[in-house]
Amino acid sequence: MVKALDNLVAAKQLKVEPGSVEETNTLLKRAAGLLCDAVNASLGFPSRFSLAYEAAFALATAALRFSGYRADAARGHRAVVFQVLPHTLDAPPSFGPGLLRHMIGAMQSSTAPLWRPVKQRHSTSENCAQAG
Repeated sequence: MVKALDNLVAAKQLKVEPGSVEETNTLLKRAAGLLCDAVNASLGFPSRFSLAYEAAFALATAALRFSGYRADAARGHRAVVFQVLPHTLDAPPSFGPGLLRHMIGAMQSSTAPLWRPVKQRHSTSENCAQAG
């Protein structure tokens, strides 16, 4: 374990709890869906921002869960999930190149049309429909 994460466990802001590949993949798919909704120009900017924030939270939660931790449901748990990203994106060492590469690879394979260069895209709604 990373010392910073150990300190948060001792402070009861995190709990040690093994995650799973299935849980991580579910969170990644949730993030992809939220990002598709966030680019919907028919929604207002506050709604789009909220959707993008929820996508970022899902990605940060995926990193935390894959690293073997869960945020305590107490007040401020969302901030903790983002604050530990420097520690969770490279963990666990046994994963090889790191979770960030796994997350990007999973996002690219599940949302491939969204990751194409802009000049190759047709429309955002078509890309999201293909990704879902």
